[in-house]
Amino acid sequence: AFIFAILYLFILTQSWNNIYLFLFPIITFGFSLFFRIINTNKHRILSDINQIFYNPIGLEKKHANRLNFTALLQLILLFWIGAESFYHPHLIQTYMLYFNIFFTFFYTFGFYWILIDVWKYAKIAIRLEKNNPDKTISYLKVRQFRLITMVNLGTFILLNLLNVSFVILIDNNI
Repeated sequence: AFIFAILYLFILTQSWNNIYLFLFPIITFGFSLFFRIINTNKHRILSDINQIFYNPIGLEKKHANRLNFTALLQLILLFWIGAESFYHPHLIQTYMLYFNIFFTFFYTFGFYWILIDVWKYAKIAIRLEKNNPDKTISYLKVRQFRLITMVNLGTFILLNLLNVSFVILIDNNI
């Protein structure tokens, strides 16, 4: 959170005209905090007495770390482009389309990264005894996991192509 705040303050000092670009890292970081809060509360609530552990959205700590990483990548990209706009404004006018494409890709990639792992780590674990390992009830077969992974990948690529087309249309004022 400290690194995020410092990078965000650095970006705010660059006096950007488009304030909407600041929302994307905040949204990603907000989801990261959401998953971190869920993870913390889950371990507080669960104790050794519980025999059934329900984990519907996978490993929340891993999701939080991945979203935090993508939020930091977005902030670094914003800072880099902001610095380049001060030193070489003609380059930014020429290559703003590519910046928007990379920025949108980093934003959507974090959420795609989570969707892949939700299906891997979502489970119901039943603990019969304290000494025995957890017995896991899972209805997702390998074939279904591959199908879901391909559907997620297809959706990710389709949404990124849609975002690229919107960026091109907006940059060309169509």
